Amino acid sequence: MLLVFPLSLLASDFASAADDSKVKVGIEQVESGAKKIPSSKIGEGVEGTAKGIGTTVSEARSTAVRN
Repeated sequence: MLLVFPLSLLASDFASAADDSKVKVGIEQVESGAKKIPSSKIGEGVEGTAKGIGTTVSEARSTAVRN
């Protein structure tokens, strides 16, 4: 859980810079995945968190390139 929390903070920083709806979707995926980890859904939680991080980074980069 300690590893996931800082990653969600990182994702929040990208949203501030990019403020794009697809970035927000990625952040929601990270948060949703992180919430599943403590409730014994570790596989689903890690998968959701990883997808969310990928979406957030990809979309934030795309937004930054466009600007």
